Amino acid sequence: MDWLSVSLFGATVKRQREQLAYFFSLLGAVTDGATWAEPSPAKFFQNSVSHEAGISIKWTEPGSGNVNQGLMSVDLRGTAFLALDREDRKAVYLDIAEMEGFKQCTRLDAQRTVLTPLMSAELLADRLAAGDVWVKGFQGYRQMGVITDSRQATDASTVMWGSPESAVRARSYNKAAESGWDIPAIRHEVQLRKQPARDKFLVLAENLQLEQANQATSAENAFVQSVLNQHMSYLETSRLAKLKRKDWPANWAQRCENADWWDKEVVTGDPKEIKTRWRIAKKLEDSVSASNVQYGRILAKWFLVKCCRDGMEPQDALLDISAQWILRLQDKDLEDLLAIVPEENHPQLLENFESWKKIAAHNAER
Repeated sequence: MDWLSVSLFGATVKRQREQLAYFFSLLGAVTDGATWAEPSPAKFFQNSVSHEAGISIKWTEPGSGNVNQGLMSVDLRGTAFLALDREDRKAVYLDIAEMEGFKQCTRLDAQRTVLTPLMSAELLADRLAAGDVWVKGFQGYRQMGVITDSRQATDASTVMWGSPESAVRARSYNKAAESGWDIPAIRHEVQLRKQPARDKFLVLAENLQLEQANQATSAENAFVQSVLNQHMSYLETSRLAKLKRKDWPANWAQRCENADWWDKEVVTGDPKEIKTRWRIAKKLEDSVSASNVQYGRILAKWFLVKCCRDGMEPQDALLDISAQWILRLQDKDLEDLLAIVPEENHPQLLENFESWKKIAAHNAER
C-alpha cells in the first residue's frame, strides 16, 4: 500500500483523544525522535498536524460547535508504510478497521514497484502512443514528466489514467527519477476513492482477519496484486493499432490478452477478482438497464396482450413473467445475492430463493 486515508468519529472528547493517542504512538514506530510540523490551517477541521514520516491528522473536537465536530481524518502515506514490516502493517490495518468510531476509508493507493524493468516508463509511453497497449476501463491517458522529491521537473515519463475527479485512477511512472535512485525502476499505482476505496479496504481487513495467526501474512500482497490486476492491467492491443481509438470494437478487451511484461513482473501468480457489494450491485443494475433497453418493448407488448386480450389481472401477469426469471436462477447466483443483501436479511433471502424456485418449477409443469 502507498496511501491510506480514513475517517473516524469520536462522540466524546475522551474517545477522540484515544483515537489521537493511537496515531501519535504509531508515529513513534515509523520515525526516530523527529517532531511534528507546525500546525497548519485546515479548511474543514479545527486542528491539523502533519509529519514528514508520512502521517497527517485533521480533527475537530466534540462539542466545540465548529464544523465537523467529533470527526477526524487521517492520512498514512508510503513513507510510513515503508518503515513498518508486513506484520506491523497488518496490525495497523486491523487496528483501524476495528477501532471504535471508525467510519470509512476515503482513499486507498496500491502500488507495485519494479526494479530494472522489462518495460520502462518511457518505453511504455512510446508503446501507448503507437497503440500497442491499453488499459481497460479508461477512455484516454495523459503523459507528463516526473516531479522529483525535491520538486524539480524532469523529462522522465508519467502516464496518468483517469481524471482528478475519478473514483478510480491509475498511473505508471519513472520511480527512479522521482526518488533519485541509481537503479532503473517503474511504479504502477492504482488510486481508489469514494465507494471503491470504502469497499476495497473492508475486503482487505476481512482477508487479514481470515489469516492464521501462526502463519506469515501474505494478504496485503495478494490484495495489492488483485487491485492492480482488476483496475490497471495493460492489455496487448497491437492488432488494433491501425484503427483510431474510437473505432475499436465495443468488446475489444475480451479479445486481448495481458501484455507479456505485465504478467512477468507486475502482477504475478494468480490474482483473485475482488468482488465488493458495490461492484456486484452496480453490475446487476447495469444489466437490468441493458435488458430493459433491449427487451423492454417486447415485454411491454406481452404484458398488454395478457391483460387486454386474455383478461389477466396486471399482478397475475407480472407474477407469470417473474416466474420465468426465477426458473433460470442458478445456485452460483446465490453468492452474489448474499453479497448485495444485508446480512440481517439473509434468512429471508435463503428461504425465498429456495421456495420461489420450487413454486416457479411447479407452475411451469402445469
